[in-house]
Amino acid sequence: MSTYLPLLGDRIAVRQFSRECNRQANRQQSASGNSRKHFLLETLKHKLKRSRTTADEQSSSDGDADETCRAQRTERKVLPKNIGNQHARKLNRTICVGWLNNINGHLVQVRSSKGGGTRNLRVPVTAKKTDILAEIQKLFFPAGVSDLGNQSDFAFNLVDVRREVVEENATVASLYEKTRTAGNLRFSMTTTRHAETVVSLSC
Repeated sequence: MSTYLPLLGDRIAVRQFSRECNRQANRQQSASGNSRKHFLLETLKHKLKRSRTTADEQSSSDGDADETCRAQRTERKVLPKNIGNQHARKLNRTICVGWLNNINGHLVQVRSSKGGGTRNLRVPVTAKKTDILAEIQKLFFPAGVSDLGNQSDFAFNLVDVRREVVEENATVASLYEKTRTAGNLRFSMTTTRHAETVVSLSC
């Protein structure tokens, strides 16, 4: 350098200028590197934020779907009120029927071994007392005959589960409305031999 700059002061000035340029170059490079790092960090933060937002929205959507499903299941599980009314509105109903035979003034259940027992019968909700009796007679007096005798040998009536005589104009629908039972209506056919009826009337 002394060949080109013989003066000491000039050489010192050149060295200082060179150092200053190097420092500025280093600062610019450092600033550029920091700027790039900052840009990459901001980009990464933005992507992470978007991912969390999408996950939250998906979770919220799934939660709403679960709530909807639970609400639908709850609605399906709700039991209807006024079950008797629901039964009455159906066109046909299953009733439970039995047979009580009058022996010396006492109603005695006829067991299955004697052709009686308890059976289920499907009838229209508009069926009245006479209709129900006719269907029960077909069950316990097939072809008009039973183990206790011929159908023509007996007088028939119909009683409810409390053994109270059913009204003539009562229908299955009206009885469901009256009793509001949650199960099947229960009836019993009662039989009394004609000879016993005549004796009781003469007394």
